[in-house]
Amino acid sequence: MFGYYTTPDTGLTYFQERPYAYGPGGLHPVNLGDVFKDGRYEVVHKLGFGKSATVWLAEDLQEVAWVALKICKANATESQELAMLDVLQQSPASEYVAELYDHFFHAGPNGTHLCIVMSVLGPSLSNRIMECRKHRNPLTTQQKLQLAMQLLQALNTLHSAGFSHGDLSPGDVVFNVENLQKLNRQQLFELVGEPETAVLSRADGLPLECNMPKQMVNSMQWKNWNCQGEEKLCLVDWGEAFRIGSPPRKLEQTPEIQAPETTFMDAFDHRVDLWAAGCCIYFILFSGNPFDDWGENTIIPQMFGLIEPLPAEWEEKWQAIKRETKHQETGWEEEEKLLREFVKKVPAPELTPLLPVIQRLMRFRPSDRISARQALSILYGAPASPPPAGGCGDADVAMADS
Repeated sequence: MFGYYTTPDTGLTYFQERPYAYGPGGLHPVNLGDVFKDGRYEVVHKLGFGKSATVWLAEDLQEVAWVALKICKANATESQELAMLDVLQQSPASEYVAELYDHFFHAGPNGTHLCIVMSVLGPSLSNRIMECRKHRNPLTTQQKLQLAMQLLQALNTLHSAGFSHGDLSPGDVVFNVENLQKLNRQQLFELVGEPETAVLSRADGLPLECNMPKQMVNSMQWKNWNCQGEEKLCLVDWGEAFRIGSPPRKLEQTPEIQAPETTFMDAFDHRVDLWAAGCCIYFILFSGNPFDDWGENTIIPQMFGLIEPLPAEWEEKWQAIKRETKHQETGWEEEEKLLREFVKKVPAPELTPLLPVIQRLMRFRPSDRISARQALSILYGAPASPPPAGGCGDADVAMADS
């Protein structure tokens, strides 16, 4: 099969959405300057991408305002995310959700695409922390603590309102940047950086297909925006979200964040978010995920010993997985890895409460995990009670149903 390359060779075919995501039933080819909905929305920059959509900064030429335009894969006539966004707008969790403005369908060479128009939010937690790491300008102790607390507050509100995110990751936690609407295009580009593009071509020299974008566009880097520690966090990407008590049959989670019960148990619930929250707080502290995805079943053994051994009742399932996949022991299975890393890399005593928070959120058994509310009580200095016999977070869910 032929491949694709860009001119100049910027690596965008590897670090952005893959060219093979375009095609019948796939992503819609978007180029800067494209307009949608009878000329109302003009694409001016790229906010990001995911497994099922690309997200663009667009100018609403009718309202003269900046908006986020999410263009889903073709033929998504029913969108779980659109339905969830609509419901969340009416819930107590609305303060942590982008505002839904509009939606419409757009016919393109790869099919008909659902387009969702929302308020523009800022960079993701993943983007900011990696930028800080790149420039050797780490977050302050106070910023790390505030980010962890804000994340737990958002999750507590979401669960108390009766909803689960389902696929929480550092890329889905974003800053809400105020005053963007006051900026003109030039001022906005000064803040986030000019769009970085590269011409896309086929490696075999034949003309590019009409259902492919003419250019690859790098996601916005927010180069001149700095976290002040006072920005509010919001959650995005609601495609895997569900009502508590009505989980789907399966979840498509980020591999590095995937909760272990989705592999070892016959059922899961909103407590997948608690595991993910622990992973996100780990990311805040250490500027990286607790686990690396090196291929099939390479993440599971990394979980062993990070906080606790694999539960005995899961051992038989793990042995079966190893036989089916011909898994080889790697030496990744380290005991008390989290504790050793924390002692070595987190000298600030103010961050010490985050250790038991991560330890108690990232328990293998969902029933052993503390709720977001209990995690907050640790950070606020109050002793957190053990998870209730009926399962962690039941008290919060009961509030949502009352």
